[in-house]
Amino acid sequence: MAFLSTSLYTVVGVATAANFIRLYIDSKKRPAPLPPGPRPDPLIGNLRLIPPADHHIFFYELGKAYGNVEAAVDFMEKRSSNYSDRASMPVFTRMGWTKTLPLMRYGKELQLHRRIFQKHLNKAKISKYESIQLAEARILAQNLLTDPKEKNNLLTRYA
Repeated sequence: MAFLSTSLYTVVGVATAANFIRLYIDSKKRPAPLPPGPRPDPLIGNLRLIPPADHHIFFYELGKAYGNVEAAVDFMEKRSSNYSDRASMPVFTRMGWTKTLPLMRYGKELQLHRRIFQKHLNKAKISKYESIQLAEARILAQNLLTDPKEKNNLLTRYA
């Protein structure tokens, strides 16, 4: 028993030390550079730089100093597919769940699935399914009353 507790303390100690080392190494990495612009203040950003009047002149001057905002918009529209993808999750890939909507990679197939999903499950259409759901719930309740031993199969069917 003493060996088990010593081993447990050793494992916890090594894991804690490894975590602190990783945090220390990560803290030394330089963060990604910010886009060009005036240096923001903590919490409020550049709010204090905006004048109470003549906002348009201030933003015009910012545009001249740091570049046109259309470049940023263009960048986000044309390259959004590079940055909009979901994280790769090898566990779900091995389980074969890559074709489920929440885990699909960004692309034409995901866009098609989302379009179909939005078409059939929007607020206007979902109320049409209420009568079907109610009828199926009644059938489930009736089947549970007549044959309670089949509850696992019935609940699996209606899940």
